Amino acid sequence: KLAVIPLAERSGMQMSGKRDASRDKIDNRSALEIGLCEEVYDSSKEFLVGIEERLKEVDSMSGAIKSSVEVMRKLLDEIHDKNTATLKSMEIEKPKATRKLKTREEIT
Repeated sequence: KLAVIPLAERSGMQMSGKRDASRDKIDNRSALEIGLCEEVYDSSKEFLVGIEERLKEVDSMSGAIKSSVEVMRKLLDEIHDKNTATLKSMEIEKPKATRKLKTREEIT
């Protein structure tokens, strides 16, 4: 969460207090920065799925953990939507990833 919040703030998302998209600022990031943010999005989504799978295996999925994962997933999806919208407004395609994302299946 601590790594993702600065990315959200950098995109212009208002993160203090209750989340209100109408108070977001204009996204003035470059296509390169958005591309790197998308890499964080992709790897974070994969990471969250891995956390959920592992917690189910050890039967340790508490309500607090489940809630935290859902909050992170929602924030990541909002960042992704903002990235997509900004690239579209710039009329630029998503930059190629700097590295291929390895899934959990490829790693294990």
